[in-house]
Amino acid sequence: MFILYLRRFTILLTAFLFLFIVVSCEEDSPSEPNGNGQTITVSGFVKDFDGELVAGVPVIIKGKAPVTTDANGGFTVSNVSKPYEARVIFSTDQTAIVYQGLTRSDPTLIYLGATSNWKTATISGSVPPAVGKVTRVFFTSGTMSWSTDANQATGSYTLSVDWKGVANSISGKLQVLRWTQNASGMPTQYDAYDFEDNLTVSAGGNFPNNNFSTNLTDPPEQNISGSIVRPSSSYNLYNKSLYLFFGNAEIYLGEEWGAGLSENFSYTVPSITGATFGINASASLNATPNDRYTYYGKRGITAGSSGITINLASSPQLNIPAHNGSGIDTTTQFLWTKGSGGGICVLYVTPTMWGTGPSFYIFTSNNSSSIPNLAPQGLGLPSNISYTWRVSQVFPVSSIDDAASSNFLQQTSGNTEGGQANSEYFNFTTKNNP
Repeated sequence: MFILYLRRFTILLTAFLFLFIVVSCEEDSPSEPNGNGQTITVSGFVKDFDGELVAGVPVIIKGKAPVTTDANGGFTVSNVSKPYEARVIFSTDQTAIVYQGLTRSDPTLIYLGATSNWKTATISGSVPPAVGKVTRVFFTSGTMSWSTDANQATGSYTLSVDWKGVANSISGKLQVLRWTQNASGMPTQYDAYDFEDNLTVSAGGNFPNNNFSTNLTDPPEQNISGSIVRPSSSYNLYNKSLYLFFGNAEIYLGEEWGAGLSENFSYTVPSITGATFGINASASLNATPNDRYTYYGKRGITAGSSGITINLASSPQLNIPAHNGSGIDTTTQFLWTKGSGGGICVLYVTPTMWGTGPSFYIFTSNNSSSIPNLAPQGLGLPSNISYTWRVSQVFPVSSIDDAASSNFLQQTSGNTEGGQANSEYFNFTTKNNP
């Protein structure tokens, strides 16, 4: 859930100041030239997890002098041999993002956190009250969506809309959908739908009186059905979730939780112009010292579809350094066995206690890596500190080049089809340097 789970529980980091860091090239040797001796000019951008361009951060192409992103988040490094390794340094929160094996000349390097402040607005109004039913009001704008449930007795609702970026206002579509749900929390019958086009909200504003009349449309209903394929019988299917989509904007409808859920599913959905549906499935595998998890989000399902198959991939398995290993430094090779989903891997190396050392997020297509030596940049491994490492495998991503793109953000946020499989967590202690 690499990068979909991050969105849900990542701590939003404080917006940082422009960094002007004077550093020397690290001791790593320059990248080996490619076979024909040709080099490229790399002109890319750095974006945060919200898609915002990040200015004033150091970018290092391994073997080259560091550069700093400009006011538009851009950077340029010339005379680069392929493949190359790119590193982005976030000194404020002691984090390094590393891409290994890039060949593209226009990478977008993604920081797995937030760097800008939220802008907020409030939409409020009323819908016809319906006791015993779910009346969900939602606002969609591009790939973004926000939702809330109206009060069953009074029909009143208040919807908080928040976004980031330079725009002080956003425009979208306000909609309402009402249904009856079963004991498991899944919709069983829809009886009301309506929408309001071209609603614009501005930062800091309140937008009341967005009321829906009693003249709501009863949407036709259809089923979507299929099955989920576990990697093996050892994996426990514990979650199935249903979403409504307008474009890439998602609206949560319901989910089933519990150990040993059925692999089969059949859900009732409303037939609404422009709407498609998505199903998320998650399973776990008992492992030591903690479980492994696998997830897949199926997208683009149309009302009435049957025979849908959702294939869950097996999770990567950590090998070395072993759990509770010691003496780990930048020469240590981290090794894991890949899962069955293909794609690319992200190696997370983070201190057990936040703030006791730097964090490293390493994108690689391989099943091994090491912690880069970033002591010259102020991100050296501290002595005798407890750390955790794990691996997420993200798919379908055909290469590291594809992971260094804005499109990758859409997949990792759950807006487009894809999945990830997560290893267990291993602990280790860094080398004691007296």
